[in-house]
Amino acid sequence: MSDKQEPNNAMQHLKIQMDLDNFRNLLPYMLEQQVMNAKLFKARYDALVAEGFTEQQALEVVSKRPLLE
Repeated sequence: MSDKQEPNNAMQHLKIQMDLDNFRNLLPYMLEQQVMNAKLFKARYDALVAEGFTEQQALEVVSKRPLLE
């Protein structure tokens, strides 16, 4: 039975390693996306305040609604 588990464990290890490598490759893009998302949240907040929402109302709208609907 251990003969069948060893290849399975090796395959799991390989898959995990491949997933980690993929994540490492994507990480710079994911970080850049967070910066852009922050700018969008700030722009939405500023636009709401400029249109007459209170700061508290604008914060609630921004915090409860996703960026893309």
